[in-house]
Amino acid sequence: MHIGEPKALEKVRILPIFVIMPDRINHIERGSSYALASIPGQGNVLPEDKQQLKNLLIERIGPWAFQSFPRSKWHSAPDNKIIEGALLRARPEDKLMLLDLYNVNFIKEIWERYVVIQDNFFHGANVWAAQHLFNQPRPEDFVKRNYKKASRLNKLGKLL
Repeated sequence: MHIGEPKALEKVRILPIFVIMPDRINHIERGSSYALASIPGQGNVLPEDKQQLKNLLIERIGPWAFQSFPRSKWHSAPDNKIIEGALLRARPEDKLMLLDLYNVNFIKEIWERYVVIQDNFFHGANVWAAQHLFNQPRPEDFVKRNYKKASRLNKLGKLL
């Protein structure tokens, strides 16, 4: 198996987890010489591979993220539910797959709307997302600030 050089070499992040091939996605053990090169937030996975990557993510998070959906409906879940489920329930390497599927601003919007408000239960997941997905230098402060904002908006929404 051979992978070509990444097209964009600046700010390239190497994930030693998956190899994207046109016909399949192979799981690679940590420490392997194969890796998926991606630029965070740019979604530079080929369109035909994006659907395979999305399907893989759905299968991995499905049992926890889509408990209320029958298994046959997992793949028709809206993107916001996929992102929310991954942010709350996925392993770190699966959360990083979000950057290859969606724009980082869209992920952050979903996080701000649906995930940060649950900080009492998922504080660790929120701090991880702030640090690794949103590149915040002070993730605890970032989460605290966004939680306050989200809880105020949530309370205001209930009053209206």
